[in-house]
Amino acid sequence: MADKRIIELEERLTLSDGDYFATDNTNGTCKVNAKILLDRLSDDEAAIATKAAKVDLTNISITGSTNNTGSTIASGTFFYKDGTLVRAKTDIANNATLTLNTNYEVVTAGGLNALNDALNAQHRRKRKSISANDLRACITNDGVDLSIKDITIGDYITINSNYKAVVADIDTFYGGYDSYAVVNSHHIAMLIVGTAGSVTQKWNSSDTTSSGYNGSALHTALKNLISTIEGTLGTLISHQKLLTTATSNWAWQASQKISALTESQIYGAPIWSIDGYQQGEAWKQLEIFRKFSFNEIFGNQSVWLRSIRSASGACHAGSNGGASATGASTAVGVVGLVLFH
Repeated sequence: MADKRIIELEERLTLSDGDYFATDNTNGTCKVNAKILLDRLSDDEAAIATKAAKVDLTNISITGSTNNTGSTIASGTFFYKDGTLVRAKTDIANNATLTLNTNYEVVTAGGLNALNDALNAQHRRKRKSISANDLRACITNDGVDLSIKDITIGDYITINSNYKAVVADIDTFYGGYDSYAVVNSHHIAMLIVGTAGSVTQKWNSSDTTSSGYNGSALHTALKNLISTIEGTLGTLISHQKLLTTATSNWAWQASQKISALTESQIYGAPIWSIDGYQQGEAWKQLEIFRKFSFNEIFGNQSVWLRSIRSASGACHAGSNGGASATGASTAVGVVGLVLFH
């Protein structure tokens, strides 16, 4: 029987316990559990592919030296020492002596998991403080690539104690609309979020929306913030916006650098807005609200929107997480949208 061979096999598209591969050795034909073997191979292959995709080091390399020969290596930074992957245990200053297990350690398999986490923060719901220079470096002639500086939607720049600028969307208005060239340069849409409990504003001084959003106290207050915002971010893109000029009318407005959000930009559709005039050019849901609830971004406060509900009330995103509307003279939180480039 030792030289007998299987010459015909049925094709199987799926495997289960009890299916076997046939193999031959000097003792004859033997069987190997096919499902266990392939599952193990698949798991190993996936693990290898995952690590290969994630571990992309472009960090420091130190060869043949006992000292750090460059700028300070921050604690937790991965780098190569004589071809071995290591990690700084403390901040290592320029010219400091490199001492194993004192200020750096060899990376183990467990350390690789931490490395993978660090390199892939942009794929998680982790928000962090960033700089305007790093954000600007992500805008190229070909488009916007946040991975250049490991930036993700939701990251933020602190303007002052009252406001933060939050990365919300990419090329939101790029390309223009027919004869109205809204924006023809690549950009990042950012939310200017007033600190909950510190910044409030009335939509209007009285309960009326007769002047539309363009003539509202809210729009005026947001425009008054531009010089403060540009002091941190730099000159913003000035562009045309289709803003309401009455409860149910609108017109293109030139040279706009900031505006409140529409319902569609948060929810992806109008909720309480009374007619089509309320969305204007801002009909597209911002990417940030596909990833985060608006309360996470706004700090669990109600904020005004530019969408009108009625002749006396405007829409707001409620602190309870729902779409809502209230009288225009109510003081609630403030959020504006700007275009960074």
